[in-house]
Amino acid sequence: MPESHDEDVRLAALTAVGDINAYGELVRHYQSAVLGMLIQLTRHRAVAEDIAQDSFVRGFTRISQYSGTGSFRSWICAVAYREWLMYRRQNRHDHQSLELNDNIQDADNMDTATSLIDQMDLQQALNCLPADDRELLVLNYVAEFSHADIASLTELPLGTIKSRIKRSREKLKSLLGGVHND
Repeated sequence: MPESHDEDVRLAALTAVGDINAYGELVRHYQSAVLGMLIQLTRHRAVAEDIAQDSFVRGFTRISQYSGTGSFRSWICAVAYREWLMYRRQNRHDHQSLELNDNIQDADNMDTATSLIDQMDLQQALNCLPADDRELLVLNYVAEFSHADIASLTELPLGTIKSRIKRSREKLKSLLGGVHND
């Protein structure tokens, strides 16, 4: 598994000359980050898995576009985000009917029942946000993109990104406070 930026660059270079095993290592290392981001964006695990698979295929075909100046994680998450946008445009009516419960992880993956409840509370609070604002929070906190990266990816002004993330974070805190104070 890649352990550093230099190793990611090395594996990407090997992939660019046809080493499928090198790309397999990159996929294994970053698949959970990509899937986690897509689950939050789609709110449906099966759809997220399909988009993640498409994203890694697209990443393989475009590996020569990875310059190595940024992290491979950010690059592949950006590929996945663009795949998500294409999926959403093509399936807008289907996306609106997907169920939240498909997104919540099994209790087996949680340390305690309390953490499962906290995750469900967070998911409910996220679902109260407008979809575009929820996506910005996911890109910032789940995919760990900087505000500048999000602005570039979404083609929105940096100031807009900053204000919408701040406003959404405050709304989320308010919603979570209300959930725990019932």
